[in-house]
Amino acid sequence: MAEVEAVAPGGPGAGRNAGGHVRLDGRARQGRAGVHRTGGGPVTDAHFRNRVWYPAVRAAGIRRFPPRIMRHTAASWLVQDGVPLYDVQALLGHEDYATTQRYAHLAPDAHDKVLESWNLRDFRVLTRLDVS
Repeated sequence: MAEVEAVAPGGPGAGRNAGGHVRLDGRARQGRAGVHRTGGGPVTDAHFRNRVWYPAVRAAGIRRFPPRIMRHTAASWLVQDGVPLYDVQALLGHEDYATTQRYAHLAPDAHDKVLESWNLRDFRVLTRLDVS
């Protein structure tokens, strides 16, 4: 399996390194921010899926889906199990809460207030046609 390293702007060594990137082990590195193969060059989506994701899925013995599908499924299951949307937002790294809101309808109590309100009403009165 290919080794990868994540580099980010700033951090230790950034002042003495024109690129300002730091490897996960704390050593400065020249180049673009992002995830790079140890031998150089960025890790593409296809590289990650084929060299990292699918071998891990196969080793886990689970059905093969792309990372985005499994990420969405995991988030859906968390919300269905009552995990607060704020926690799901933090776990998924969503900057905007509105992005996480797409899972709100899956919360176990998502419609309790609506049902409670409807149960207070007598819909027979609202739906009866008064023909005189």
